Amino acid sequence: MNGFKFLARWLRIVVGISCGLYLATCASVYQMQDQMLYYPPPATPENQQASVAWQHDGQTLRLTQMLRSGSKALIYFGGNGEDVLYTAERLALIFPMHSIYAMNYRGYSGSSGQPSERALVSDALALFNKVHAAHPQVQVIGRSLGSGVAVQLAHAKPVERLILVTPYDSIAAVARGHYPYLPTSILLKDQYQSVRYAPDISIPVTLLVAGQDTLIPPVHAQRLAQEFPTQSVKVVTFDESGHNDITQHPGFWPQVVEALADREIN
Repeated sequence: MNGFKFLARWLRIVVGISCGLYLATCASVYQMQDQMLYYPPPATPENQQASVAWQHDGQTLRLTQMLRSGSKALIYFGGNGEDVLYTAERLALIFPMHSIYAMNYRGYSGSSGQPSERALVSDALALFNKVHAAHPQVQVIGRSLGSGVAVQLAHAKPVERLILVTPYDSIAAVARGHYPYLPTSILLKDQYQSVRYAPDISIPVTLLVAGQDTLIPPVHAQRLAQEFPTQSVKVVTFDESGHNDITQHPGFWPQVVEALADREIN
């Protein structure tokens, strides 16, 4: 009997410690989630020279832009740690008839404020209104984190074409894949549920997927693609590419050109 009581007491202690550690882990993830999701690059002389300040929602945001006359514009939303200057420069070379706008998220590259889903989407909608007033033909590219911003923008505004690079069905689903033992759907404040918006987006959409992506495994892009109207979506997978080197694949930029129905590059 004494042995049974000792075992029961030991089990209660083990369960209590395990529950305490689990709750502590959940609390740590909740507290650290912004640092885990957003990696703001610093302001540099280069990205400040290539950007202008604009005001929205009480914040001073930096907008990287390369302006051309004409009706065409391309808006780019980058990854969670990306300095968008370098992609904007590449897009400006590839699309010389487009004005290029790349949003520096709150806290990124000299923009004020703190990033969050609500803030980024609100800023994206305001940016679209600004761009669309000058250019009636607006196309959008969103990469990684930015794919979720781009999807919500395309759902709300008259975007002409949409490219999603290494996209996801939702950040919550991606987190669940990496941390299956945590209740990520409860813990995460910013979930970027792209699958909720995709069914109502009927414009041409191209998903560019990295076959060796371990950060956002291809299954998440596949799940997202299934939610778009079938007549509007195209999926291109670069089998040997990873999350960070997909743009180095020789077929990547030609696919971008094709997706935007533009023949301005050889």
